[in-house]
Parts: sequence; C-alpha cells; structure tokens
Amino acid sequence: MQHQTYPVSRIGRLDNRLRLWLHPPERLFSEWARPGARCADIGCGGGFVSVGLARLVGPSGQVTAIDLQPGMLERTGARALLEGVRVETRACTRESLVLPPELDLAVLFYVAHELSDWAVAVQQLHAALKVGGHLWLAEPPLIVGRTAWEETVETALAQGFECVARPELTFARAAVLRRLP
Repeated sequence: MQHQTYPVSRIGRLDNRLRLWLHPPERLFSEWARPGARCADIGCGGGFVSVGLARLVGPSGQVTAIDLQPGMLERTGARALLEGVRVETRACTRESLVLPPELDLAVLFYVAHELSDWAVAVQQLHAALKVGGHLWLAEPPLIVGRTAWEETVETALAQGFECVARPELTFARAAVLRRLP
C-alpha cells in the first residue's frame, strides 16, 4: 500500500537526536558501507542516512542521495556541506529511482511504502547493485504492518535477492538483502 510522501516541512520530526541515538547510521551500516564503497540513500529526506554513509565510505567512496522532493535534496546538500562530507543529490520519480550503477549498498529507510510499485523498484535496485551488493530496508511498524512488511521482503527475494540479516531496531522492521547473480 502506497502512503503519502513525507512532507519537507516535518522532516525535523525524523532528523533529531532521538533518531541519532536509536538509528545511528555509522553503527547500522558500517558492515556494508566500507571506505571506497558506492552507496545510494533512496528517499534521503534531510540527509540523516546520507551523511552517515558519507562518513563511512570516506573521500574515496561515493554517496548518492535520491529523493522526489527538491526541498529534501536541498536539505541533504546543505547538511552534507555543514558536516564536511561529499554527497551527490539526485531527483527521482515514484516510478524511476534514477540509481547510479555498480552500487555496493542501497538504503531505503522508511521509504519502500511510499513507492508506487515496489516490484518495479526492486527490479531497478537489482540492476543497479553489484552482484553481492546489499539492499538495506527498514519500514516503520506503525505504518507498515507485519504482513505488508513480509510481502515487501518476499517481493525482493523473488526477484533475485537473499536475506542475510534481520537487524532488530526500535520503531522499525529491518532486513538486509544481498543481490544474487
């Protein structure tokens, strides 16, 4: 089920100290976003995950922050500049994620439920990720129920991914999937 896009005016509710404590990007993604890695933060919002990924991959890596809303991309760019990290921003549509190729990691944190067609998005993610690359998914349990969450994961498994982890997070259901050949 598709939900309304999170408004730019309310991004402060998601990008705050509590979230940094609950979902610290450097801890969550360090196993998959190593120095030199190519990563994408799809539905980047205010750049919370993008900036954390940029710290992990360092100057030899690449982080692309992708969002539907120009206001979110502006906030992410400003945040990256303020934090002293390099993040490329890129606009997408509900139908096309506009992903860079050869990704090591793609992160969708509280985003999959906003896409118009998850199966099409998974095809795009599979094409953009390197073989062995990872897809890191998290969804809010108050918006995405257990059945819908399992369907989200199953759709990815059916299209060429395998589940390698189910991180336990507060206020989130999460899975890490690896792209198969």
